[in-house]
Amino acid sequence: MYLYTEDDLFDIIEYLHDHCSQPLSGYYHDWNDCGMHYDTFRQEVSGSTPLFSTP
Repeated sequence: MYLYTEDDLFDIIEYLHDHCSQPLSGYYHDWNDCGMHYDTFRQEVSGSTPLFSTP
């Protein structure tokens, strides 16, 4: 029996995406459509939204 659902996993991934290590600067690498390469990241947590909120 699993304690968490797939939705729970995606909620945590979304939270981490929104609040951790936000890129601040980098450069675009166009070889083979590689994309952005970031070298500086935000050190502090961006935002104060709790992971789980109650209505």
